[in-house]
Amino acid sequence: MAAAAEVLRTKGVAACTARAIAEASPLTKSALHYYFEDTDEIVDLAFRRLMEQYLARIEKAAADADGPVAALWAATDAYLRFGADRPSGRVPMLWFEYRVASARRGDSRTANELSDRAEAVFVRLVEATGAPDAAARGATLFAALGGSLARDQLRDEADRRALLDRLAVGLDLPR
Repeated sequence: MAAAAEVLRTKGVAACTARAIAEASPLTKSALHYYFEDTDEIVDLAFRRLMEQYLARIEKAAADADGPVAALWAATDAYLRFGADRPSGRVPMLWFEYRVASARRGDSRTANELSDRAEAVFVRLVEATGAPDAAARGATLFAALGGSLARDQLRDEADRRALLDRLAVGLDLPR
């Protein structure tokens, strides 16, 4: 899974073939086909692993903050920093590549589950602030974050801060 996750991170979903995974791992292509039904299964498992690590980073950012409002914005900031440690710009788009690839193959179960889990984190964080309509606000925040990453890929620190300020106004929550 580590090899498949690295191929996903560095080259994207389309490049995550049995050959590419085998070349990045100690397994042969034949061994991959022996242990896994197909490459899609490997991609789903590797992407799940990446998202679990990512959600853990978001949860840690929230847990390290002082108070529920600060936790919400710390988690939001961590979400927006998705892939900032990777200069290629590929990581923010990886989620969208994966969603599209899953839909094209007719099996979006894993993508939907992971999206629901990520949205639930933001709903829970908004609920903790005591804001009214927390479920709707948390879902809206999550949708806005995803759309912003897809649209802008947040070119720099000023873009990220400006987006956080716009989100705070939109959600009617202090920042």
